[in-house]
Amino acid sequence: MPRRRLGVAVLVPPPLAREIDGLRRGCGDRSFDRVPPHLTLVPPVNVRVERFSEALTLLDEAAAAVEPFTLELGPPASFLPDGPTLYLEVGGDRASLEKLRARVFRPPLERPLRWDYVPHVTLADEIEPGRIEAAVTALADYRAELVVERVDLLEETVHGDGHRRWASVADARLGG
Repeated sequence: MPRRRLGVAVLVPPPLAREIDGLRRGCGDRSFDRVPPHLTLVPPVNVRVERFSEALTLLDEAAAAVEPFTLELGPPASFLPDGPTLYLEVGGDRASLEKLRARVFRPPLERPLRWDYVPHVTLADEIEPGRIEAAVTALADYRAELVVERVDLLEETVHGDGHRRWASVADARLGG
């Protein structure tokens, strides 16, 4: 059966997205041109093509049930020693974030998770531990405000250069 590789995320809007991309580039993230700055709600999941409209409905219903809210990004942290990922911690209205995630993390978008959910915005993945430690120290005072007004359904596609890229295929405004 044909499937689509989907995910659900809060995309970081400009101008903050450009700022975070600058941090990603400076920290050595090799995927900054393949996935926009985001906060994942549903990690990659394969959804049968005939259930795609169900995913869209779920996205709309989940967004309608949650009013816009504000998060604070930073300071940076890492998943070491479990994984070489540098990320921005997420604070602020975590209750609204958890409510939105719970409403969208349902079939057909639900999937088994290998790790507990930790809300974060990735700055760099698969980098050397020494670089992670240096970035955590150098960016210790970094903070940014993210106003969450919409949620996006992303799809991964393979491009002619062989790279996989994620792009929004649908979005829904919070609060209807």
